Amino acid sequence: MLLKEKILFSKDECDRIISYAEQWRNREISVEYEGKQNKVGGKMLSNTLIWNDENMWFVERIIDWVNDLPNIKKIMNNNIFAAYRNYKTGDFFIKHDDDIKNGAERIYTIGVQLNSKEEFTGGDFKVYNGNNEKIINFETGKVYIIESSTPHSVELITSGNRITLMLFIEKQNLNNEIIKSKNII
Repeated sequence: MLLKEKILFSKDECDRIISYAEQWRNREISVEYEGKQNKVGGKMLSNTLIWNDENMWFVERIIDWVNDLPNIKKIMNNNIFAAYRNYKTGDFFIKHDDDIKNGAERIYTIGVQLNSKEEFTGGDFKVYNGNNEKIINFETGKVYIIESSTPHSVELITSGNRITLMLFIEKQNLNNEIIKSKNII
């Protein structure tokens, strides 16, 4: 299982990234996982990021970090789909993966934790590897990358808001160059 994480942004930079969100919409997401369909598999406020010259700075920093990681296909900055997720009290996302069954082929999922753990309770982000699960610790500005086929979940938010930005790296966003390393991931 691929999982890499690093703090790349300060609190002020995260506040600036949040400021690019234009219109939050209530969203319920249907989830199909392991052959089971859940009509409401996820519930949150959502906003698709529209890229422009003002906000490209942070995706470039993320791409630079990912492209320095060994054994990962290198990302090109071309039409990366990004969506804000604002989980408020009562929101969640059940265990799922980010593979798209009909459409573009997602390879990696990158998440950015934009606010502080002091601003919400609950909302643990879990990744699964077989019967094992790992909780990703919340830290403002932390970025993580997983393979889109990696199962993960966001537990119920019991108070406050948890704000993240998700980047979905598709096959078209990769140049297939891999820097080899003897490190085991």
